[in-house]
Amino acid sequence: MIAGIDGGNKALGMRTKPGDWIASVKTKIEHSDQAEVVIDLSGVTVIDSHDLGELIRMQLSAKQLGRRLVLKDPQADVLKIMTLTRLDRLIELRHPGLSTAKEPPSLPNRG
Repeated sequence: MIAGIDGGNKALGMRTKPGDWIASVKTKIEHSDQAEVVIDLSGVTVIDSHDLGELIRMQLSAKQLGRRLVLKDPQADVLKIMTLTRLDRLIELRHPGLSTAKEPPSLPNRG
């Protein structure tokens, strides 16, 4: 079983109560008996630098507790930010359009 948090139907950086989603995820990481803490980002349209920093801190916290943080179904703009900032190399992303296995870049054929 996977513990999950719903990112909600809003931008993470535009939440009505600052820290609500952060507190929920931190609680899941600290109190879950599951190996994975999954955050559903399907409803998140915007993510800001503060949110990225919090995700990094949560990833480090999860790792210290022997858990894995997984970001599920980010929308295209959020996925682009995570790829550009290379957050996708630190935190596992699950999205139907993404390959789960990282393949090394292919080398040009010199033959």
